[in-house]
Amino acid sequence: MGSGQLNSEGRSINITAAGSVGTKDLTVFVMAAGGEQVLRMELSASKTAITGVYEALSRGMPIESGTLTGSVILSSPQDKEITIISAATPLPAASTF
Repeated sequence: MGSGQLNSEGRSINITAAGSVGTKDLTVFVMAAGGEQVLRMELSASKTAITGVYEALSRGMPIESGTLTGSVILSSPQDKEITIISAATPLPAASTF
């Protein structure tokens, strides 16, 4: 479990994140400060490529879901892994979770 900031479209939101790692996948939950929004991501990685699906829940709003793509990059000089989600595409249908 950890905390940080989610930066998107010029906005910065304080978040708390937690997750679990399986043999071939990663599940991450991200909650915005105040609990108004929750994002669930089911991710798979192959070398530096990340793909997966997400489900976004906001109080009083319909559930949004879609696909994610991104990459893992190594930062310098600490050689620390940073996960970058480069694209999120909403799905037209209801949640798949």
